[in-house]
Amino acid sequence: MFIDALRACLRSAFPENAAIVNESVTISDRPDISDYQCNLALKLAKVLRRAPLDIAKEIALVLQKEQHVPFEVNVAPPGFVNIVVSEQGLCALLQKEDFFVAQASQKKTIVMDYGGPNVAKPLHVGHIRSAVLGESVKRILQHVGHKVIADVHMGDWGTQMGKVLYGLEQTFSDLYNEDLPLTFTFEDLEACYTLANQHFQDEKSAKTMRDMTCSLQAGDTRYSRIWRRVHALSVTEIKEIYDQLGASFDLWYGESRYQRVMPQICDLLEQKGLAHVDQGALIAPVAIEGESADVPPVLLRKKDGGFLYATTDLATIKERVEELQADAIVYVVDTRQNLHFEQIFRLAEKMGLQADFSFLGFGTVNGSDGRPFKTRDGGAYRLRELLQDMEQSVSNCMREKGRSLNKEVVHSIALAALKVGDMQQDMRHNYEFSVEKFTQFDGNTGPYLLYVCTRIKSLLAKCEHITPALNQKWCTEERTLAVLLLQHPDIILRAAKNFAPHIVCQYAFMVAGAYNVFYQNCPILSEEKSVQSHRVFLSRLTMKCLQELCHILGLEIPKFM
Repeated sequence: MFIDALRACLRSAFPENAAIVNESVTISDRPDISDYQCNLALKLAKVLRRAPLDIAKEIALVLQKEQHVPFEVNVAPPGFVNIVVSEQGLCALLQKEDFFVAQASQKKTIVMDYGGPNVAKPLHVGHIRSAVLGESVKRILQHVGHKVIADVHMGDWGTQMGKVLYGLEQTFSDLYNEDLPLTFTFEDLEACYTLANQHFQDEKSAKTMRDMTCSLQAGDTRYSRIWRRVHALSVTEIKEIYDQLGASFDLWYGESRYQRVMPQICDLLEQKGLAHVDQGALIAPVAIEGESADVPPVLLRKKDGGFLYATTDLATIKERVEELQADAIVYVVDTRQNLHFEQIFRLAEKMGLQADFSFLGFGTVNGSDGRPFKTRDGGAYRLRELLQDMEQSVSNCMREKGRSLNKEVVHSIALAALKVGDMQQDMRHNYEFSVEKFTQFDGNTGPYLLYVCTRIKSLLAKCEHITPALNQKWCTEERTLAVLLLQHPDIILRAAKNFAPHIVCQYAFMVAGAYNVFYQNCPILSEEKSVQSHRVFLSRLTMKCLQELCHILGLEIPKFM
């Protein structure tokens, strides 16, 4: 990777300051001036007590002496070093076999917790972010060489199960007849849950639901039999929708898996002096002395003996660290859970569970009114229905262009529209979801990315007889595209470091846009052979780049559009 060679060169020249070199050499934010830039001189000026311009000149000399690939170096006030790759250098770099290889310096085993569905409930628009963002982060991390274990971590325990049991009991008279098979469907579960929520306002009914939950957790055979069917129906439904989204998981564990070890977790924390009983409840302080805002203690066990999400999460972390040998654990969860995970991470570290913990909090999916995105009649937007609406909007767009596509292609385009609409902004921010906007074929959308890919594929099919080969004569459009392609490995590594699909997304738009300009201004078949070969080489390289980016983003490129 070219940028790595620049950094290595400077680390050798400034070994005492090697730690800041990597952050100092970056892709240029002024492509009209340079391809890469280095502001190391500005950072070293105070340390070395020297003028930054003098240090910059020294850096330029170091780089000029160590060139393995031809490039030009110049210095600009107050101490910037600008680097421009020569045409000869472009040829050398773009023809390397490992051109697109981006590997993390230290490979890790990373457990990713995303998806987070609840049994007995249909997936809705609120589940988009965790599944889509989590899947993309997983693919980014895998791309740079990490071993990633994906766990969907279902909500399949707690008070909600008491509600489902209550609703089923109110609806099905033969529910407890073990001589008869259980016949309720997944659709029935939603109706039963809705019914239970209505009754939950009544204190007597609410107590009944809590008692049913306790009985289930205590091993009541009647409830356990029903729970197993609820669980199986839910997993089938969830897997089907997540398969459509292209989100896959290695582990389909739920909260129920950890119920047997809850008492052990609490006993361990008490033995270590990390938790104590307060007014009948077991709590664990996690505040750090002197911090400006105290973090409240973790509630592990209620005074009635019931356990909480915190206890489940600690048991889950313990398994991931001790049995899965996780070096890092990454959670892709609604940003409103920030405090909860801050508490859990602190307590896990106190327990001696050593891993790098990362909380990737995402914002909400809103409608044009700034409120959570809903259907036209104000109901929760189920993912299955949303996908259907996206497909219909794609079909309408194509019909306006006088074209029609088969169902598989429409589905691929609709999924790209949904995913790119979600991923193109920083995940920490809320965003406005628009079926009509995201399914357009113009602008920064998923359909636009797929359109550019299929356009390149179509062009390459017409150029199969042309042998690709670069030459050293570059027009402006060719060079702009080539320099963007050079950035591929560094972009992926930056996205991996920051767990940031939007970085990949934005880069994909830049490459697609540069290729479109190239396509409009750089004909192939009408040119002489050397120009044909040169432009076919760039087209093939762009196709490979976009294919990798689409895979990372979870987009499937159709054969035609």
